Amino acid sequence: MNLESLDRAEAFENADELAKPEDFPGQRHSKKSRRFFTFGIKQVAYPEEEIREYITYGFARQSLLQLRYNQWLEDGGYADTPAAKDFQEFVKSDANLNRWRLSDEHLLLAKGILPDEARNAKWLTPHAEWLSAKETYLDHVRQTAQPERWMGELTKLFDLRFREQYRGQGVENFFAAKRNSRSDHIREIKNGLEAEFFNDWINGTRSLNDTARLLQVLRQSLQSRLEAFSPKSTRLREQAEASLRKAGENDKEWVKVGALSEFFGKRKRLLVAKAQNLQLHYLAKTQVLALDFTEQLIKDLIREIADLQGLVESCETNLQTTLDEANALREARCRDVGLEDLSGHVVRFYEPEKIRKVARRLELDRDIQTTQTQRVRTEISSRLGSQRGFGRLRDRLPSGELLALLEQACESSVLDAHDKLLGSADGAERLFGISVLDKIQDRYGSDPDGLSNYIHKVVAKSEVYATFDLQEEGRDFPGSRTDKYGRRYYRESIIIVPESTRSPEFADRVRQTFKAAAREGVESKVVDHPTRRHEIVLLNFVSPFPLRFLKPISHLAEEYARRTDGAERARALLELHIENWVDGVAPSLFPPTKEELQEEALPYILLGKAAGIFEEDRDSDGKRRGLMLVERAADGTIRESDTLGEDLLSCADNLDATRADKVRKLIGKALKGIKPKSTALRQALQADLEEIRIKLGGASTGYRRFVRAVSRAAKLLDE
Repeated sequence: MNLESLDRAEAFENADELAKPEDFPGQRHSKKSRRFFTFGIKQVAYPEEEIREYITYGFARQSLLQLRYNQWLEDGGYADTPAAKDFQEFVKSDANLNRWRLSDEHLLLAKGILPDEARNAKWLTPHAEWLSAKETYLDHVRQTAQPERWMGELTKLFDLRFREQYRGQGVENFFAAKRNSRSDHIREIKNGLEAEFFNDWINGTRSLNDTARLLQVLRQSLQSRLEAFSPKSTRLREQAEASLRKAGENDKEWVKVGALSEFFGKRKRLLVAKAQNLQLHYLAKTQVLALDFTEQLIKDLIREIADLQGLVESCETNLQTTLDEANALREARCRDVGLEDLSGHVVRFYEPEKIRKVARRLELDRDIQTTQTQRVRTEISSRLGSQRGFGRLRDRLPSGELLALLEQACESSVLDAHDKLLGSADGAERLFGISVLDKIQDRYGSDPDGLSNYIHKVVAKSEVYATFDLQEEGRDFPGSRTDKYGRRYYRESIIIVPESTRSPEFADRVRQTFKAAAREGVESKVVDHPTRRHEIVLLNFVSPFPLRFLKPISHLAEEYARRTDGAERARALLELHIENWVDGVAPSLFPPTKEELQEEALPYILLGKAAGIFEEDRDSDGKRRGLMLVERAADGTIRESDTLGEDLLSCADNLDATRADKVRKLIGKALKGIKPKSTALRQALQADLEEIRIKLGGASTGYRRFVRAVSRAAKLLDE
């Protein structure tokens, strides 16, 4: 891409004469640079990247809604509200409770919770344990003891089993040990719940909102079960006492049995009855201790499940934050009116409404959304690694990280969906991988007048960024510059057009139309860009010119004067210049006005008249014509003369830039030799001032002007 003319303009090689400084006559720092450059860029672009991002954030929105609510509506895609679900029956299901190890048997440790407990084949339920004990002890007593000792031996065996042999520890020792390891049981249950619920979420089975609500219902269910355990514990204690009393009554009956009753089997029946009562007694005592353990276990579990619910809800909040960001990013894209708006620096050659319709079509395609949301979940799972869970999700994928993941995954899904759409039977329009020339050809390929009209409008709206002050541009003075054609700067335009793969002929037509649309006085060139297919670039630049041409400079000068002309002048100068400020040293960027030139030169005119430097200009008849400024050579001959006016007033009014500069130089040079006579000069100045006061009046503006000039003339004498 050849931009040699731009390089030359930036180096001011395109305008050698105009690049020379301006010269402001009559100023201490008279040279002002004209080597300033401004440019402007206007693009006619097909915003492919923005279109892709618009659809991508729409896909991201659908993914986030699936992750949070997972409710599909045929006419709306994934909904932004939760589905109505009742989890009460779900949390009471025996299958679920057994899988979660939250059944009564698990909570009472009738079944094991920890893996080693569940694998222990010697663990029997309390019912089975004490039923087995009864049957075993009855046989043992009958076979090993004398009948008169059966009842005592039976009591000893049951007591020994309760104190020492139950699950190898005895009942009280067993539950005491389990109370000490209760945190392990809670962790096992909580981890199991989190693993199952997270897998259901990451697999798309259950939403995050459903998970939080499910945990809430589970907590409530556990609380209800906890409240039911207290009366059950009371009943079991009463049952234990009643069974023990009955066993004592069996003992009393035992001693009363006579020979005849024994013959008919009464002792055997009493032995079985006592064994039954001891079984019920120790079963109830075991269950009381189990309930004591279970009540505390459930209380701790409720707190842990509440923490897990809070963790899920924090992840849900993170999803909502990410959703808000994705919505905002989507709303910021494709919201303009498209190719009809030529006012901006970028003319976006597309039809936003068509893009929105295509995006909506893709978002309502359930197959596409199912596939793309699965890709997002897979990417989330991969990002979390092997240690998956809601805590890791919260920590590893905060809002910003999650949004970046969605952008990457959803963009890939958008491209896949776009390709699928192109292959569909209705022949959808291609959105990606096309040139702006293709889009222009689609609209104006058969309408050359429409193409020409559109390009002329675009060119007419393309300008440089700087705003020029037309009044300042038009000011002429001896040091201003123009070229031989009267131009004060050069305007050039470079149009960068992409190559066309569809129709080189149409691309050539576009190039020629842009050249023909160039405004008068603008040199226009068209160059090709081999890679950036999505845009046509109009690069305008103006150079060289002085800073005073720029409109903001005039405004800055006015603001500067406003701040430094008031009572706080000293402070304002300090604030504006920071340090080393010498009043009157900073040169103006603007050529002096006629009034400023007169103010500057008037003290010299007064000094020239007072010192007798001016000569009388008379005609051939000797009639006085006015005051004449004369420049003489060393031998006294006149080099140059100029009649400034009839008197001081007219001399001041007739000054222009050239005369003012001449007055300053000639009289300033002459004054160097007459300063020792300053007392006489001061008196002459005051006499001239009095004469002007009489003519103009002491209250007039003209008189005050001469008062200031006399004051400055006095300062010149002191220098």
